Formats: sequence, structure tokens, C-alpha cells
Amino acid sequence: MLGFMDEMLTAAEQTGWALLPDAARSAIEVAGPAPRLVAHLILVHDASAMIVAALRRSWPMLDLDWESVAVGAAIHDIGKAFASAELTGLGKTHEPLGEAFLLEFGLAERLARQARTHGLAVDDETLVTEDLLVILADKLWRGARKSELEDRLALDLSHHTSLDYWDVYPPLLDLCELVSDRADERLSWQSLYPTRTENAGDVEGP
Repeated sequence: MLGFMDEMLTAAEQTGWALLPDAARSAIEVAGPAPRLVAHLILVHDASAMIVAALRRSWPMLDLDWESVAVGAAIHDIGKAFASAELTGLGKTHEPLGEAFLLEFGLAERLARQARTHGLAVDDETLVTEDLLVILADKLWRGARKSELEDRLALDLSHHTSLDYWDVYPPLLDLCELVSDRADERLSWQSLYPTRTENAGDVEGP
């Protein structure tokens, strides 16, 4: 077990970030990532929790795999534990590495796939709604917006709810704005944690 995990999770809870799902926490502990990566996973999961809660309140008829979104957001970058250069730099090696690790760890394919699918282009036809929600959380946690992503997601949600696109799109934009409002706070919290366990002075993040 990572020695700093309990301390980080306590700090996250005290700050108000959503708690990691048990399956994700167990996988993270086995992978052994740097504190900065753990912080990043906590924060993207927090963004996903806000998104899911709002969607379920607004459209209770939505029948999605909410566990896939929650766990997926919490493990999406876990491959960076094995491709550490990509914690501070660009690269996609962590995506297949992460999925392979999670499958070996014992996560179901529908959960492990998020380590790979979060890096796909928004117009990729293999992406399902749950994948898009994880990608959205991975943008909004730091206040990034991508109109193509939000447009495709609105189309998906329109299909799932049987509502008109224009009944879905404006509330979705409002939700994106709401989640983005805590971006500065999330970035500041992430910067408290080092990219290497032994070097608390390194402040570059994913």
C-alpha cells in the first residue's frame, strides 16, 4: 500500500473532493503512482462525480453505466505510473499500458477500457457515452472546454433521454461551466503534490 494514500485521501475529503471508488483505490495502490498522479486521478474523479450527479438529477431516465464513468475517471491515467515521462510530458504510451495493467489487476473490460479510450479523438466511432463523460471530466477538472466533445455528448444524451437536442445542449453547457468553476482550486490542490515521491519540489503535472 502506498504510504501517502491515506493522508492524501483524508486531505481530499477535507477539501471536499469526491471519494475514490474502492476498485479504483485498490488499483492505484497496486500501480504505485507518484503523489501528483494520485492527486490528478482524485480531481478528475471529482469532476466526474459532479457531472454524474447533475445528469442524474436533470434526467433521471438516463440509463448509463455510472460505475464505468466513476471508476473510469479515477483510473484513466493510471498507465502514467508505468510511463512516468508522460506525467510531465506528452505521450500516449500510458494508454495501452494502463488498460493492460487494469485487466491484469482484475477490472472488467468495461472499466479498464477508460485508460485507453480517454485519449481517443472525439469523433472516434468506438466511443460510447460513458467514454465521452470520462473525457469530459478530464477536460473540465482544469477548466478546459472542447465544443466538439460537448456537441457530440449532447447528441448522445438527446438519444438516451428521447429529448430534443436543444432541450439538452443548453443545460449541458451550464453543467460544464459549473464543473469548470472549481478549476483553479483543483489545479492549486494538485500542485501541492510532487511528481516523484522523493522530490516534493517538482511541480509539473499531467
